[in-house]
Amino acid sequence: MDLFLLNLSDISGRQHLYEQTMTRRVEVLLILLSLLCVLNNSAKAQKPSSSSHLERKLIRSESFQIQSNMRINTASGYPVAMYNQRVKVDAPTPEAMARQYLMTAAAQLGIDQQNLAELHVSMVRESQAGTTVRLRQFRQNIPVYRAELAITISPDQFVTFVSSSYQHQIKPNLDIPQLSAVEAQEVVFNYLDVKGEVTDLKTELVLLDYLKSEQMYHKVNLTTNDPMGHWEALVGAVSGRLLTVEDRACYHHDHGDTPKDQEFVKPPMLINGTGYVFDPDPLSTARTSYGGGYVDGNDAATSELNAARSTVILKDLTLVGSTYTLVGPYAAIDEFEFPNKGSFSQASSAFNFTRQSDAFEAVNVYYHLDASMRYINETLDLGIMPYQYSGGVKFDPHGLSGADNSHYIISSGKLAFGEGGVDDGEDSDIVHHELGHGLHDWVTGGSLSQVEGLSEGCGDYWAVSYNRSLGHWDSSDAEYNWVFTWDGHNEFWGGRVVNYGAAYPGGLVNQVHTDGQIWSTAMMKVWDAIGKTKADKAFWNGIGMTGSTSNQNDAANVVFQAAINMGYNYNDLVSMRNIFVSTGYNMAALPSPAPNDECATAIAITQTTACTSTAGTSQLASKSLTACVGTADDDVWYKFVATGSSATVAVTGNNDYDPVLELFSACGMAIGGSCTNNNGPGGTETYQASQLTPSNTYYIRVYHFSDQVPDDWTFNICVYGMPAPPNDECAGAVVLSVNSDANCNLTTSGSLAGATASQNQDNLCSGQESDDVWFAFTATSSVHEVTLSNIQGGTSALYWSVWKGNCSALTLVSCQDDAMNEGLSTMVDSTYFIRVYSSSLSQENTTFDICVSSFPEPPLPCAENMIALDDQYLPQGTYHAIQQVETSGEVILPGSGNVLFKSGSNIDLNALFEVRAGAIFTVDIQPCDP
Repeated sequence: MDLFLLNLSDISGRQHLYEQTMTRRVEVLLILLSLLCVLNNSAKAQKPSSSSHLERKLIRSESFQIQSNMRINTASGYPVAMYNQRVKVDAPTPEAMARQYLMTAAAQLGIDQQNLAELHVSMVRESQAGTTVRLRQFRQNIPVYRAELAITISPDQFVTFVSSSYQHQIKPNLDIPQLSAVEAQEVVFNYLDVKGEVTDLKTELVLLDYLKSEQMYHKVNLTTNDPMGHWEALVGAVSGRLLTVEDRACYHHDHGDTPKDQEFVKPPMLINGTGYVFDPDPLSTARTSYGGGYVDGNDAATSELNAARSTVILKDLTLVGSTYTLVGPYAAIDEFEFPNKGSFSQASSAFNFTRQSDAFEAVNVYYHLDASMRYINETLDLGIMPYQYSGGVKFDPHGLSGADNSHYIISSGKLAFGEGGVDDGEDSDIVHHELGHGLHDWVTGGSLSQVEGLSEGCGDYWAVSYNRSLGHWDSSDAEYNWVFTWDGHNEFWGGRVVNYGAAYPGGLVNQVHTDGQIWSTAMMKVWDAIGKTKADKAFWNGIGMTGSTSNQNDAANVVFQAAINMGYNYNDLVSMRNIFVSTGYNMAALPSPAPNDECATAIAITQTTACTSTAGTSQLASKSLTACVGTADDDVWYKFVATGSSATVAVTGNNDYDPVLELFSACGMAIGGSCTNNNGPGGTETYQASQLTPSNTYYIRVYHFSDQVPDDWTFNICVYGMPAPPNDECAGAVVLSVNSDANCNLTTSGSLAGATASQNQDNLCSGQESDDVWFAFTATSSVHEVTLSNIQGGTSALYWSVWKGNCSALTLVSCQDDAMNEGLSTMVDSTYFIRVYSSSLSQENTTFDICVSSFPEPPLPCAENMIALDDQYLPQGTYHAIQQVETSGEVILPGSGNVLFKSGSNIDLNALFEVRAGAIFTVDIQPCDP
């Protein structure tokens, strides 16, 4: 490599003289001493290619070592990555939290306190794994080249990961630039011998610490098709020295630009269309190998390749007038590279082409970009879109001057696909790979890293994650692990794999495409272990924490940290960490599992009279037993001591947590029918347990219904219910005092609180006997009246029944539906049982008073003990139906008589005293009128 010195005294137009300042050997020595990967390699991403002969790359050789969950720069002694941190922050905003953390960690990071104010926020991104705050380093309002801090704060407000490319040696007193921006551009133009059109030209002052030479440079960015490239150069702002120049598809994005106001344009209509695509590629669909009718053949549309096409919905195409264009909210065709083949707009919504047509690649790229971006933003809800422009991902299906390659361009945020060999736009792996570069760039706000081929591995992972999910290949097939099945592994080039055999770091060969296979192989093992959705979420949430100098070891730790922050179950975390460790990555410690991960370590909670919630979480839990419903891969355990024969267990999910609860009488012994999941995410699941044994311990199992990761892993649990009353069963019936007359001077208080269904449940009467209590009395006369009064609480509808005999052999005497009193014909010295309960299945806490009153025998001669249903006049006296009336009839009342009902049912008092079948009553008729 050569370094060039600009002679400032001889600047004339674009004719500048350069002096070679050192030999190539000295240049190489300087490179070996320079910072490794300060600048990213070109991301012409799916195929390896040699660097352009025009490139002058700046490389620093730095060494690192892992110490106490930190990757330390051995030269500076300061960390460049801090894994598995757990520092609490409690400021009101993410930026304030990040700065609060920096106040305490500045010395550890090698930052002087007075320089903290020169860290400017460039991006705040909220994700499912937390919030990442990026602060760019400035000195005297000039940005330091590719220097930033990325601080990730977990959802529970702990700093968990820090990435740092902070430059410690930038001097405080800066030189005054001697070279203008235009002159710096001329240096670059002359060196590149630019002949083509120049676009995206931008120049800014930046600072860079390089071998203690000058620190102020003009950073010049431009795009040109001759020489083809997206160039970035650094030119000394004092000396005019061309320090470095690269063709870079990925380079640092300057944040903070405010879009200019634009004239309002009426939005077009978005209409679905249809089209033919390869999904993912013709070889995978047919499960065949390259050859025969499955060859490129200069875009030949063989019968085999035509049959391999799939008909798909092209969502949200732009319709202007009668013209349909491949422009939608997630993908947008954009002709920006040679050859210029147009946008393939047409009057029909059916984009049905064979691969002979250039439109086929355009449709194929649109479909796969649109579907992948929808999956990212709608299914996974990750919220990743280009920051360089609004709208869908811009792509050119025919670019790179027809070369056999494709690339993603950070400066514009666009993707272009070449046409050499198999057209790149025909292979979904290439589309997803290039999109993977874009997602890497966008999720980090322009801080994509190619250190150790990290971004190449990210692109390969994203390609195979989709391809493998379609299930065309079995794990025993070689193609299961291929990247670019259609475009590569053929006569044109060898493709890549995700079962690469090299381990980290010894297997690194300093070739980004080759080295990236270590990272993609590890991630696809994770994909197999925990599933696509979980792996994809952890991957992009983790990559969003990285910076421009992050390496594969950093990436493994942040993906693992993202899984921790999102609350992946313990088995998943163990699998991930084992895979990363076996790859060779130096990993942070495995977090402790949930303390109540197993039944044997269940957390004790107390049964209370009303629901008193205990906060719970399934985070870091693993599977204990087979699920009773859903997927129990994160079950946790609680236990309680029953205070009575019944209890209500309630679990309420927070936000999208969908709780399942199950009750056990002992570990491994589920109570049948207790598995409950009725109300979905955020709902309350309730199980009413009965026939519990007081003082026994019972166990509750709780887990999230789905195997998908919720945004919130927390819930609230409680166990409540009054202790069962002593008269919950017949054997404990409360003995009632019997009044000697018709008055209720002696009453007994009763309550349904805590009552459960009796073991001799028979359902012979109406209502639900789920909360019954028992009373008993011994008859002292032939007629008694039972009265309920002072009913208070959840319901006033109390049902009751009267039984005769003993608790082991009861005979039903009477059923009463919501009756307050009732006369009973009884046998003296016989025992009767009264069963009181509410009308519904709900367990009530209703209280009441109950009494038993007596009726003395009426005096002679008017005494009667049974009403005759034969139209006779009734004399004065008290009459009782000794048994239930089986037939209806009428009784004539005395003309001067008054009728007082003591109790009764199925009777009407009118001109005639009508008694209907089924009546049981007591009536007092006065005066006596024989």
